Amino acid sequence: MLSIVMLIIAANRAVSAAVCPDNIHQSTDPGQPTAVVSWTTETNHTCSPESGSSFSTGNTLAECIDEDDGSRCAFTVNVTDDESPKLTCGTSVTANTDYGKSTGQATWNNPQGSDNVGVNPIRCDATSGSTFPLGTSRVTCRVQDTSGNEAMCTIQVTIQDNEDPVFSKCPNKPIRQTIPDFDPLRPPAAIQVTWDLPSANDNSGRGVTLTSTHEPGEEFELGVTSVTYTARDESGNENNDCTFFVQVVVQPPVDIFAENVITGNTDSCMTVVWPESKDGAIEEYALYHWTQGMSKPDPSQRIVITPQQGSITYTYNRYTICNLSPGELYTVEMEEESGGKISSMNQWSRPSAPNHISVVPGTLSSTSVELTWERVSLQNLEQYRVSLYIGYTSTLDLGYMSKTTDRLMVDSLRPGTSIVASVYAVVGSRDERLESQRRSLAVTIASLSDREFLAYNFTESTIAVAWHRQVNTYNGKDPYMLYIEPEDADENYLTVFSPGDPAWAEFVGLKPNTEYKIRLISNLGLSLSASQKTRPGRVANLRPTLVRDDAITLEWDAPAEGVVDSYEVHISPGEDNDPTTVSSTSCHFSSLRAKTEYFFKVVSVYDNAKSVPQTLHVTAGVTKAEASNLVNIPAIVFSAVLGLLSIVLTIGLVILYLKYRRLKKGKGETTSVAGSSRVKKKISNATIQDQDTRRYQMTTEDSDDVYENASPSTLPNPLAPTAPAYQNAVMGHELKPLPKSRNKVALPVPSSRK
Repeated sequence: MLSIVMLIIAANRAVSAAVCPDNIHQSTDPGQPTAVVSWTTETNHTCSPESGSSFSTGNTLAECIDEDDGSRCAFTVNVTDDESPKLTCGTSVTANTDYGKSTGQATWNNPQGSDNVGVNPIRCDATSGSTFPLGTSRVTCRVQDTSGNEAMCTIQVTIQDNEDPVFSKCPNKPIRQTIPDFDPLRPPAAIQVTWDLPSANDNSGRGVTLTSTHEPGEEFELGVTSVTYTARDESGNENNDCTFFVQVVVQPPVDIFAENVITGNTDSCMTVVWPESKDGAIEEYALYHWTQGMSKPDPSQRIVITPQQGSITYTYNRYTICNLSPGELYTVEMEEESGGKISSMNQWSRPSAPNHISVVPGTLSSTSVELTWERVSLQNLEQYRVSLYIGYTSTLDLGYMSKTTDRLMVDSLRPGTSIVASVYAVVGSRDERLESQRRSLAVTIASLSDREFLAYNFTESTIAVAWHRQVNTYNGKDPYMLYIEPEDADENYLTVFSPGDPAWAEFVGLKPNTEYKIRLISNLGLSLSASQKTRPGRVANLRPTLVRDDAITLEWDAPAEGVVDSYEVHISPGEDNDPTTVSSTSCHFSSLRAKTEYFFKVVSVYDNAKSVPQTLHVTAGVTKAEASNLVNIPAIVFSAVLGLLSIVLTIGLVILYLKYRRLKKGKGETTSVAGSSRVKKKISNATIQDQDTRRYQMTTEDSDDVYENASPSTLPNPLAPTAPAYQNAVMGHELKPLPKSRNKVALPVPSSRK
């Protein structure tokens, strides 16, 4: 068809004057789907389309007419698309490996393509979300326009490994190594310790490097050492979670014991402690417990215990047993779960504390308290123990009372003092003794009135007095002055310059069973007085001379000075709180329990007054008996001989004196003899006083008695002469001998010289 047209055009040209340009070939304009095509023609020619028109891609026929003769000519305009499309892939992509794998998924935004004419769909080697191997990969994307022009871009995909290696094997419990034949007198020993090497792997599938703080086969010293392994992969990721302990120990004795034995409001518990097996070889233990008198439980009632594992190191295992009965003796036995016995023990559960404690001040005197409590209803209860916290700074243990005791009188407390009285229930004896939690109550002793002068504390050789320090009777230059009669104290005249309130002072070096009068004077107008009789002397050298499984005999020496009517001996534990009264210096107790520790108190009694007690602990069948004091026999014989010689000497002196007087009657020399006699008497009294002082000092310094200087009692107000005379029915730390189940205790007050 085209050839026919061309022939027609050629024929026309042959006969016409119209002239057209040659066929035109041109590319599209940049970024445009068309091309502006221009050409040159004769001035009398008109072309369609006109020169400078826009032509679409492909062949377009243009025709020109000669306006003069009307002749025509034609030519073609061919526009082609030679411009490549545009393709944008974006930036590079980085992703991590999937957990536990060596590959990872990568995502990106789809590439965008454009063209001046039109584009076909974009094609890529991989789509967004595809899985890629560890490392760097390239994704190529291509696009073609409708003319067949092509563009290409690439996406760089990097898969990195940030996952730590994982330990596949690591010791999961402490490695416990025992030093054999350990000598505690030599420096700490060391021992080689080995273990299986840990292992680790990585998600990448590549190699892992292990490093450690210690190596198997190294020597470790006594104690606990931490060992840490670190795994590192080729990407530099590290894992140091493989840590365990090497524990080098000396094997403790294979015995069990109890700790934290408690009884609360709702439950009674004890913690059983036993040593870990050598090198931690035992993985499970079996614990049995039952009360005394019962049979061992069958295996179905055992408690299976697995020792603590992991990073905590230990030498001892612990297990807490609860739901126990208070005040019961339990047998606890530890075995291997496989059946081998390890060790056993007897342990009391803690008894319940006494209830409804009451502390009433001023029952017996202004410096006394009456302490009562409700007895604990336990079959195994042995006794009670009472203690006082004085002024919240010091503690005084008043000793043990029989289990039938529920009342105690405590006297000789300093006026104005705050005290906390505590009562404990006690079961067991010696090493097995166990006390309840304390039941306590606080109370304050009444203060002294303005003009009250009180002898509140006295022993066989001391008298302590207290008074209220009044502003109008004291200043720094006018002290309080005290004087005692008879004048046989270490210091008969005392001055107190800086008293507390209440003020107090103490006379020492006095004689037993002696009535003393004490006077207090202040130059600012105070004058008070009081009278007090000292106690009988306390016994000395209290000792057991016979100790059997079921019997104990006590002996003691009579007081160094002073007269004694009898002795009272208390024993605890026991069924009765009344003392045993004896006139000799020994006392025998029978029907006792073997290996039970007994608490004894011995008190001297004279004219209804009682001494400060001497105390002693003796365990039946265990304590070593002491021989009787044989020194007394020669002393008695020597004293008898001296007494006889004194009588003979006295008779001789009387005869000589009578003869001398007869001679002096004629010579007038009686004054000289009388004067000599007075001098001798004064010297004699001084000698006796010095001897008394030495005896007192020896007794107080050599005594180990926790009740030393205990002194119960008070005096009535010296300004109230109608008050009844004070009766010495109170004894230091002793039971009151009046109503049943009543105790009377004297509180020791520290001696201090103002």
